[in-house]
Amino acid sequence: NIQTNKEENKTKAIWIGRLDGEFKNNILIRVMKDLNNYGREKNKNNIELDIVGNGPGMHEIQQVASSLDFLNVNFLLEKRGEELRSIIKKSNLGFAMGTSAIEISACGVPTILLDFSYSPVPDNYRYRWFFESTGYSLGRSIELEKDGSMGNSMHMNDVIDSLNLNPESLSKQCFEYAINNHTSVIFDKKIAHILDTANSSFLEMKNLGLLKKPFWVFLKKLVRKIKG
Repeated sequence: NIQTNKEENKTKAIWIGRLDGEFKNNILIRVMKDLNNYGREKNKNNIELDIVGNGPGMHEIQQVASSLDFLNVNFLLEKRGEELRSIIKKSNLGFAMGTSAIEISACGVPTILLDFSYSPVPDNYRYRWFFESTGYSLGRSIELEKDGSMGNSMHMNDVIDSLNLNPESLSKQCFEYAINNHTSVIFDKKIAHILDTANSSFLEMKNLGLLKKPFWVFLKKLVRKIKG
């Protein structure tokens, strides 16, 4: 389902990603500071950021959060499955890289595709919507680019202003881009997880009749279960 702004004039953002203390922490800190600066500029304390993730960089992010006066940060630790999707759908703006960007967009939430850096992100870094990415990109190295803006054009002000102006359109574009270009990534990830956690043997499957022809019937049932 396509998501729209949940509360008028309120930004309920979400970050999904490991707090690694390295390349992900730096871009998250930039996002947090830019959201806070937007709130200060507008003199509005109505921006909330849910951080879904954990890791060795947690303490650094908590320290940054405590220093911000116009951004309310909630640390939700790691979430998965339906619980994670429920949290995403309560948001109206997502920030992520990698498959997390796909996951947020696939829930119909307008998503900013972030880039990564092992050093502090420059002040001239700019943002782009997920559907503005090219070449199936899920994030680029900021340090490898001469231009700190990464060729993007949006300040945080532009992100939130466009979100408030066209939430349905942004939701639809991010959702369709994720489904049309990256569905197989999500599917493959689920397949890999199921295979990694499976404890059945071929003998057990044979005894249950799962290996009888036509085998594709079993595969169709498996696909249906994964997609569901």
